[in-house]
Amino acid sequence: MTLDQLVAAIRSAHDSHTPLRIRGAGSKDFYGGMLAGEVLDVSGYQGIVAYEPTELFLTAKGGTPLAEIEAVLAARISMAACWPVTCSILPPIAASSPMNQPSCTSPPAAVRR
Repeated sequence: MTLDQLVAAIRSAHDSHTPLRIRGAGSKDFYGGMLAGEVLDVSGYQGIVAYEPTELFLTAKGGTPLAEIEAVLAARISMAACWPVTCSILPPIAASSPMNQPSCTSPPAAVRR
């Protein structure tokens, strides 16, 4: 999927007053209320556009799997400033770790060192 294809789909939906439900892998479809709108699948629009670990930023396309982002960060022993809510159960991190902060999710094991 290209950016031009996404733009065309969004313009078409706008012109026809069709609500959209933007969807990647669908891992958060259980959140919130009833799902509504025509699905705009962005899972094919993926890839890391820019990553500068010394500047602490990463830009990824909307359909980029979190596993891909986590792998890139883990390779450089970086971590995201915040992690998307996950429903997986990860082992607890050491009590002395500065990353042991109350949150609704934990960073991936690969960045816990």
